[in-house]
Amino acid sequence: MSFSLVNSRNISSLVLRNNSFSALIDLNCSAMVNLKLLDLVDNKFTGSIPNNLPACPLLKTIDLGGNNLTGQIPETFKNFNSLCYLSLSMCNLNNLSGSLQILHTCPNLTTLVLSRSFDNEEIFHLFPNLSYFAAHSNNLDGRMPFSLVNSRSISSLVLRNNSFSGFIDLNCSAMVNLKLLDLVDYKFTGSILNNLPACPLLKTVDLGGNNLTGQIPETFKNFNSLCYLSLSMCNLNNLSGSLQILHTCPNLTTLVLSRSFDSEEMSSDAKLQFKKLKTLVIPSCKLTGRIPVWLNGLTKLRILDLSWNELTGSIPLFLGSLQSLVYLDLSNNYLSGEIPKSLTGLPDLQFHETFVLFSVEMEIAGDEDCRRRRSLEKKIGGDVEEWCGKVRGKSARSLKCTWGCNV
Repeated sequence: MSFSLVNSRNISSLVLRNNSFSALIDLNCSAMVNLKLLDLVDNKFTGSIPNNLPACPLLKTIDLGGNNLTGQIPETFKNFNSLCYLSLSMCNLNNLSGSLQILHTCPNLTTLVLSRSFDNEEIFHLFPNLSYFAAHSNNLDGRMPFSLVNSRSISSLVLRNNSFSGFIDLNCSAMVNLKLLDLVDYKFTGSILNNLPACPLLKTVDLGGNNLTGQIPETFKNFNSLCYLSLSMCNLNNLSGSLQILHTCPNLTTLVLSRSFDSEEMSSDAKLQFKKLKTLVIPSCKLTGRIPVWLNGLTKLRILDLSWNELTGSIPLFLGSLQSLVYLDLSNNYLSGEIPKSLTGLPDLQFHETFVLFSVEMEIAGDEDCRRRRSLEKKIGGDVEEWCGKVRGKSARSLKCTWGCNV
């Protein structure tokens, strides 16, 4: 840049972006007393950020992004009173912690852009009182920052739909306030972290959509704080063993295992007890076997979804005794036998779309429909209109019950 330009007392805005200037940024800031805006974006400047920029008494806007600047933000930026906007994106700076400690003293700073600078530096230790951190649906990759997975203050960690990879590595003994962990739709590999129960307040865990393998850890036995667990779309195995572990979690109310435990057999262990479970969702697993008898003990169950499996046998009568049930989906299995009348006695269950080869809500006419009607009446043990009337008459909550039975 020419000598006369960088010593001008008259210029208020200097915009030289997208050129090929190189070498050091050399401004005589003590002379440039009227400079308010400095834009040197996308050049080839090298060296450090000029430490004399605060000597421009009116300088409000600085954009030096896209240059080969190195080093740290100068100490002279402390109490840079006129500075309102600072962008240092796509530079090669270091010491983010020190930079933030300097910049937070700038009383009028309203905009700070540091994207693609300070590569792989830690920041979360700078926020000792941070309790909620959400950065979902970005393109974050690599491993989670050390300072984040060791935070003692964070209570909710929501990082779903990013590209973090490797193992899930949380220091649960340090994360004493963590209550919610949402790492859905990542590229995490390995097994489920066996030290999660060491987070004493952890209630909600959602690890769905990762490449996790193996079994639910033995350490999850008596995971006292756990209320919600979702492991959908993982590559886990040993469903029976997993349920034996999880039924010991005294406060578990929601369990979602959809599209995991591929082609295994549904556990028939009658000793399983999920005393507080309200939601059980295990669809699309190609599970074989029968609807398990241990469901009879789930007296608080409100939502049951076992659809899109390969379950056989009849629909158990005891489902009609689950008085809290509001949603039941057994569609797309190989169930047979009668549909229990007791289901029409559930106070909150609504049959919105009931299929036994055809909808019972359709108008019945013609020889083919009469044949279907007789087949349906055999299944329900009575008159179609009477049965449908009972179904329609339920005081319900806009939920549905779906059957997938072979006639």
